[in-house]
Amino acid sequence: MNDTVSEVKKRIDIVDFIGSFISLKRSGRNFKAICPFHQEKTPSFVVSPERQIWHCFGSCSEGGDIIKFLMKWENLTFYEALKELADKAGIKIKSTPFEDRVWKKKERIIKLNTLTADYFSYVLQDSKYGNKAVDYLKSRNINLKIAKKFNLGYAPNSWDSLYNFLSKKKFEKEELFEAGLIVSGKSQSYYDRFRGRIIFPISDARGNIIAFSGRLLDDEAKEAKYINSPETPVYHKRESLYGINLAKDKIRKENNVYIVEGEFDVISMYQKGFENSVAIKGSAFTRDQLMYLKRYTNTLTLALDADASGEEAMKRALEDAENLEFEVKIAIIDFAKDPDEAIKKDFEAFKKALKNSISIYDFIISYAQKRHPDTDAFSKKKIADIVIPFIEK
Repeated sequence: MNDTVSEVKKRIDIVDFIGSFISLKRSGRNFKAICPFHQEKTPSFVVSPERQIWHCFGSCSEGGDIIKFLMKWENLTFYEALKELADKAGIKIKSTPFEDRVWKKKERIIKLNTLTADYFSYVLQDSKYGNKAVDYLKSRNINLKIAKKFNLGYAPNSWDSLYNFLSKKKFEKEELFEAGLIVSGKSQSYYDRFRGRIIFPISDARGNIIAFSGRLLDDEAKEAKYINSPETPVYHKRESLYGINLAKDKIRKENNVYIVEGEFDVISMYQKGFENSVAIKGSAFTRDQLMYLKRYTNTLTLALDADASGEEAMKRALEDAENLEFEVKIAIIDFAKDPDEAIKKDFEAFKKALKNSISIYDFIISYAQKRHPDTDAFSKKKIADIVIPFIEK
């Protein structure tokens, strides 16, 4: 194992590697940057090419080698990070002299999720129970070829069909509960979390299925329209982006990513050729997600929902995006509630909205004027309170 670690460090230069994630600038014999692991304005993150290590001299005081950086950046275990770097360097890990229990647990949940996705996909594509869901997808202009591409599925409207299926595969109920696939009921009973819903498997950039989102077919039902997997050892909502596994190569090629809010937005855009699209979960666009995207592109185009929460999400994301040195554009879609609806309503107008994306400063001014449309002195002051901090930076 020590030989593998040494060989990885020899073959992958730490400056080149870290520089592919964050912007490094030479400072004497070293390189400096804004620390990606905490908020700061003055660069305190230092990389030493001679010693092949990095260290933050700011408040987080983190440091280490190339393996430790990848562990921190992607929230990986030591073995996961070493394996990824070894693959990148063309080195095969023959054996491990230790048991990485955290990785073993993650590996088990990923296997469980993969089986679950296969089950839901079978129900959708190859059983009579999925007919209603297929009809629903067709009504949303989603063809089955694209449904297969995104590994869409259907959870039967049953209390325990998934539970019974996975139990036969020798998984314990405690594992299913930890993976967020079943819910505990009364009298120590368990039942399936996802029932009677279209299922969207959520993958990481490597294609590992880490979670699920489920949507009701009936918009008029009293239940929540969407339910999602809870936080698990492999799924952290603040770090995850729907569609990243399919979009990453196109994002890198185009040096741009379209940020949307919903799974159907991603699928509809992908179907129309905008394959560099990903969705945040909910309306919060986090610093962790921005850092995740930084390895693929320096340009963001926000195409979030055309409502107050969408505008707030864009505004909140702008400061972190600026600090991470992204070029940020905003697509104004004012003729539909979201990209999915816009594509169906007027695809040419949608393409034009993406092409004519505006700068963050134009957006902030427009946002402030919408919030305070009156022309009195008090409203003008409120507009200035919103706009000036952005211009000041």
